[in-house]
Amino acid sequence: AFDPDDGTPRYGSPEPSLWLIAAAELYARRSEDVDFAKKTLFPALESVMQFYRAGTHHGVCVDTDGLLGHARDGVMTKRADTNALWSHALVAMAQLARGVGRREHGAFYLAWAHEHQRRFNEAFWDGERGCLYEALLDGAPVTGLGASQLLAVSHSPSLLPAERAARLLAPIDAELATPFGLRPAP
Repeated sequence: AFDPDDGTPRYGSPEPSLWLIAAAELYARRSEDVDFAKKTLFPALESVMQFYRAGTHHGVCVDTDGLLGHARDGVMTKRADTNALWSHALVAMAQLARGVGRREHGAFYLAWAHEHQRRFNEAFWDGERGCLYEALLDGAPVTGLGASQLLAVSHSPSLLPAERAARLLAPIDAELATPFGLRPAP
């Protein structure tokens, strides 16, 4: 992000890198440029994944519970939408690794994605409300309903089982849907 007053870059948000991984994997698959994917894309994207796994100096890290979080001023925040993108990035890296002949890396990323999916469902599912928690703030759930929760079911494979996905869509449809699209959460 950039400061709206002076344009100074603000680092620390993992979302742009996660979207880049998804876009790069799609590009590699559709372009069939294996040489570019193998020599340029895969090493660069794998370094992003390794930095997040180890933790960046801007506070982004995979926490001990396996969820991607952002630590700032001693407070660890793990957002559901960011973790949905993280899961999609893990799957994209598995596909990219297989596409460039790195099958062992592909198996690692796929196993990591399955474990993350399990942990995501344990940590973020609010069974009482039938939707996701917006975030975990130092481990405590933060309730809310927003369109960003759709990221958990809009990528393939879905992070939520079919029954939970259907339950998630009901409150979003009832509370956020308008004839012109989704409105911000109240």
